[in-house]
Amino acid sequence: MQLRPLDGNWLAILKGLCLGGLCLGGLWLPGISYSDTQLSFQGYSGGLSNPSAYSLNWGEAHILYSNQLELDDTYVDGYNALIGFGILPGLEINGRIATDNLRDNLFETAGVRDLSLNVKWQLPRFIHDSVDIAIGVQDLGGEANFFDAEYAVASWALEPITLHMGLGKSDSDLGRLDGVFASVEYKVHDYLNLLAEYNGEDSQAFGVQLSNSLFTLPINWHVSLAGFNTSEAENPFFSVGLSLPLDNKLLRRNSTHLAHYIDQACYKESGAKANVLEFDDNFSHDRKTLHTSVIIYKLKQALVKLGFENIDIFSSKSTLYISIENNIFNHNEMDAIGVVMGLASMFHSKQLITTEITLTNFDIPVFVISMDNLQYRYFLYCDGPLDKKSYTIHRSNPHQKFFRRPLLGDYSFVPRMMLYPAINSTIATEFGVFDYSLALRANIQLPLWRGNVMEAVLDSEIDRTEDYEAGNVFGESRIRNGLRNLLWHQTVPLGHHLFVQLSAGKFRRDFLGVLGSGYWQRGAHRFNVKAAVFEESSIEDDKEIATGSYRYYWPQYQVATEITAGKFWAQDSGFKLETHHYFGDVVVSTFYANTEYELIGIGITLPLTPRRDSRPGRIQLRGSESWQYHISTRINSPANLLDIGIANEPVPSHNLERSYFNRDRLHEPYLISNSSSLRESFFTFGKSTIE
Repeated sequence: MQLRPLDGNWLAILKGLCLGGLCLGGLWLPGISYSDTQLSFQGYSGGLSNPSAYSLNWGEAHILYSNQLELDDTYVDGYNALIGFGILPGLEINGRIATDNLRDNLFETAGVRDLSLNVKWQLPRFIHDSVDIAIGVQDLGGEANFFDAEYAVASWALEPITLHMGLGKSDSDLGRLDGVFASVEYKVHDYLNLLAEYNGEDSQAFGVQLSNSLFTLPINWHVSLAGFNTSEAENPFFSVGLSLPLDNKLLRRNSTHLAHYIDQACYKESGAKANVLEFDDNFSHDRKTLHTSVIIYKLKQALVKLGFENIDIFSSKSTLYISIENNIFNHNEMDAIGVVMGLASMFHSKQLITTEITLTNFDIPVFVISMDNLQYRYFLYCDGPLDKKSYTIHRSNPHQKFFRRPLLGDYSFVPRMMLYPAINSTIATEFGVFDYSLALRANIQLPLWRGNVMEAVLDSEIDRTEDYEAGNVFGESRIRNGLRNLLWHQTVPLGHHLFVQLSAGKFRRDFLGVLGSGYWQRGAHRFNVKAAVFEESSIEDDKEIATGSYRYYWPQYQVATEITAGKFWAQDSGFKLETHHYFGDVVVSTFYANTEYELIGIGITLPLTPRRDSRPGRIQLRGSESWQYHISTRINSPANLLDIGIANEPVPSHNLERSYFNRDRLHEPYLISNSSSLRESFFTFGKSTIE
């Protein structure tokens, strides 16, 4: 029987499965194996040019540069920049920039330049423990695809040999992944692999991989190298790669100093209940019974030393009440909550059995948690998950008035200035590989009264490429110097988990208008609505925006899926589907938009400021806790034209999700899935303040 390339019906099913796994999060994921997988020269994980059935490990980022480029019916010396993410167990996404020259305008000079997106889904094992199967799509995009391919591949591990065989469909002039392809991998050492590949129509490749385990940097980054030769090219090709964990907190949570605390401090008698504890003599606070007034005094000292604001502490009956405003642990408000919970649990008192902690933002209570002091202390020192019996999360009361004394560290009228880079850019267009306008952006926020903030955003351009010069092709999109936003914000809590915010003023330099938003969150569910009217007098480019969104959070995989529909900034109507994958304080997002045309893309959000910022004084200077960058490409389009910004919402820097709700991470399911970070933040930042 002759094996043929996949036909159109199978291709549609294959694309649907891959995109379904990407958008819905691959929710059935048992039996996924983890391996020392790295990117191939084509962008997907695998060997040299062929894919394997193994995906990038969950929570890893991979970056690779290679000089191999497929051009017409041969391989030539070119430029490939690749980045891949293991966003779920078994599911990877990859972005690729490929070109045969870096500077030429391709409207004037013949050549190839392509931005593409790859998806691969490693299926759960169902045949044998040593056999894995994956399906994938390469170069999702419009008609102008240079590397389009769809494939299914199986890998069979027979240590030290691994066999890979698959069936694909592509339009490659070389026949790459068009029909049957196969490869053999021989593991000479933990870090050294020899490979031989057949990738269609009598095309063979032989090469070597030096895997990630050979070169390990102190920060747990890994370097890989590869080189090979093919039957179509005279000269060999090479690649150099880097892999790194997206969640650096994971390293700290598993570090030796935490293990020392847990091993030395925790002792639990066999068969005893969780509240039968003995602590090492070094932890003197655990062995003393202190008067309530002394505990309050010591806690106030510690919280002021750490830099919290709007501090209030008092006791009533057997409960200690603490309220704080956090403007120092800006990566993640859960760090602040972990520090305060840990400090409160350290002081032993027969009169104080529980503690209730209220987190406020701009003097509005947004998160309330109460805990059993002894049970929580057991969680801190005895390794394991947070017992749901040890804490209770309450609905925040917008009219909460237990601030009966002058607060320590008044937050109001203290300017907060954030400095961070702003960039407008295009990637892999006919005009250039990477064109940009780069600026230093200053975001200044002045809290006035409860829920009220004045915000000014100013830009100062640092550098730009020629195509972003005034009068050139991207000149209208350059970042201009001066005032970008000048907005007044008022947030009002309405109770029953509902918050509203009204913003008015100058927005995106040329527009004057009003933006209203509503935010409701409970458990894993969140609804958000926005309505706005903006006017631009010089060209009469008025904007009317109305959108609504729903988000659901999956704690087992730390993934949020969100759908937004309505009328967007460019006056386009339709919907957008997003997934947000949380790795510590780094978020990898995928999105699909369908308004005037269809768009898919990936983005990353990361903090550009220390995990613990400087204490507020007369002014607080810091970086951005939520810097974003994304790339996108059109799909199901006659050509890969530039994205003009569809499905875009007007979102000021000071907004409900970011400024009040911890970048949409201030809810119980997120706390449960990140409970170990509560322990880590206390031992890293809190414990030393009471020693």
